[in-house]
Amino acid sequence: MLLERVGVEQPHERGRVDELVRPLELGGETLAAVVGQGHLPDGRCAVLIEPPRVEHVPGQLGMLVGDRPRVLDLFCGGGGCSAGYARAGFDPHGVDRFPMPAYPFWSIEQADWRAVLADRAFVRSFDLVHASPVCKGYTPLRALSSAVHPLEIPEVRDELERTGLPYVIENVVGARRDMRDPVLLCGSMFGLGLEGAVLRRHRLFESNVPLSAPGPCSCGDGRPVVGVYGTGGGWTRTAPGGGGTKVSGPAAAAAMGVDWTVDQDVLSQMVPPAYAEHVGRQVLEALGHSSAPPVSCEAGGAA
Repeated sequence: MLLERVGVEQPHERGRVDELVRPLELGGETLAAVVGQGHLPDGRCAVLIEPPRVEHVPGQLGMLVGDRPRVLDLFCGGGGCSAGYARAGFDPHGVDRFPMPAYPFWSIEQADWRAVLADRAFVRSFDLVHASPVCKGYTPLRALSSAVHPLEIPEVRDELERTGLPYVIENVVGARRDMRDPVLLCGSMFGLGLEGAVLRRHRLFESNVPLSAPGPCSCGDGRPVVGVYGTGGGWTRTAPGGGGTKVSGPAAAAAMGVDWTVDQDVLSQMVPPAYAEHVGRQVLEALGHSSAPPVSCEAGGAA
């Protein structure tokens, strides 16, 4: 089973600690470097680590291979989907083109998704491939910039189909036109939210494995809505269109069921782990594997 970073609530800031304390090794292979340590406000000991960040090398398998099914998480970001798949019973390996110090598992690499999928021997070591292509081109934000944002879902799907493996593609509702029979998941389906407010956060999931939602979406039942987006702090909306509250930091993490980071930049881009856990359990059932015992959400969410 993959090792997990625990007790670290703030992502490591590169260059913040100059002194290298000691490397962590397993079987002679350096897995990560401990670059600092201290205590969190609640008194727990925290260790700041720097996981390896290397370009993908063809033929090089994941750092740790356990006895659980493995999921390759492309565009992994801060690890929301990886955490969900881990809760379901998978060992995740994250891939992102940018450094992701908040990613909550050891097995991650900084690489382009195309280079990774081109390494067929590496890809065949996985049981499932998940991809969350960049979504900005599918959101209203695309109109706020002159930049041209890639619409990569068709290309990603073509490459995933060539692997011959079960795959999952996740994206925002605006990407529906490029997705095949997606299932919509909402925070209300998982009791996510904060202090009586419900987390909406609609996301679409496509797969070549049959998927279904756990139940109907109930975010329009009159309860206030809590949102996690952007880089600023929180505020309350009372304008026409319904009341709602934007939260950030610890409140945002609690609303989304995230327990390893409170970084707003990371959370605003993250998929709640409960979504991928639900999807992962269905994939495991289709593959004939047993899933892990359910993990209860302690986000203080709406009933």
